[in-house]
Formats: sequence, structure tokens, C-alpha cells
Amino acid sequence: GHKKAVTAVATTPDGRFAISGSDDQTLRLWDLATAKCLRIFEGHKESITDVAVIPGERFMVSASKDKTLRLWDLATAKCLRIFEGHTASVTAVAVSPKVHFLVSGSDDRTLRLWDLTTAKSLKILKGHKDSVTAVVVPPNERFVISAGKDKTLRLWDIETTRCLRTFLGHQQ
Repeated sequence: GHKKAVTAVATTPDGRFAISGSDDQTLRLWDLATAKCLRIFEGHKESITDVAVIPGERFMVSASKDKTLRLWDLATAKCLRIFEGHTASVTAVAVSPKVHFLVSGSDDRTLRLWDLTTAKSLKILKGHKDSVTAVVVPPNERFVISAGKDKTLRLWDIETTRCLRTFLGHQQ
């Protein structure tokens, strides 16, 4: 297994496999029926912070403290693309439900929308006053919702990159 703390987990849509990410800078593909590690994914230079499986089950995306995201082939454990642009640790990643884009959150207080095919940063969403801790793309793909250490949730319009609503209420 991993040599350091496990920091991220995701499952494939069919529920047969899990992917774990770790402070040991690796990801591992696990067979849930046998508990066997099938593949080890190496390439990140620092801890893994999040992982998301792309619908269709053949690929996954990892986020890392090394300021990058990586697109991986689950069948071969090869890194296919590196997404660069954040200026601090990438803390969160989500894939849009119809696989049109990726969204990431970072300690640099921004979210980025990425083109999966080219690994280019398409848009930057700014507004959090502290690190972004989680991101999600609802099924309609018109919005992104982010959570942050600034004790807020934010609803973003993908087209305009504007923050439409800030949800306050978490005190600590």
C-alpha cells in the first residue's frame, strides 16, 4: 500500500475499482473485490490532494501540492497530460458531468476551468478570500460551486466567470 497518509479517494462509475492518492506522491488503483493494488501512478512531485474519475472509466485526474493536475490512463498508468497554471497547491478537482471540462481549486484562492484535450486553462474564477477546498459541477454544467477556507460556498457562472452568490453561515 501507500507509504504515507492517504489523502484522496474516488471510485470508478461501475463501483469495481477505487483510486487512492497519498502524501507519498503516488496514486493507486485498487480492485474492490480482491483488495489488490492493480497499478501505481507516479509523476507528481508533492502530495496528492484530490482525485476524480472521468465518466467512462478509462481516465482520472489528480490534483497535487506540486501546483499541477495530471490526466492519467487507468489501463496503462501513464500520465497523458499535465495541467499547469495555479500558483500554489491544487486542492480540489472535479470533472463536468458531460466531460466538457475540468475545474480545479487552489491555495492561490482561484478556480480554473481547463480544456481536457489541450490541458489549457480556459478561465480563472476569482473571489475567494482564502484557499479553495472543494469544487463541484452540477449536471447542467452552467455553474461551478466552490467551498473555501474563507468559510463560504460560492456559486459561479461558468460563461461570465462571475460569482453569482456567496453562501455565508459557517462560523469557524
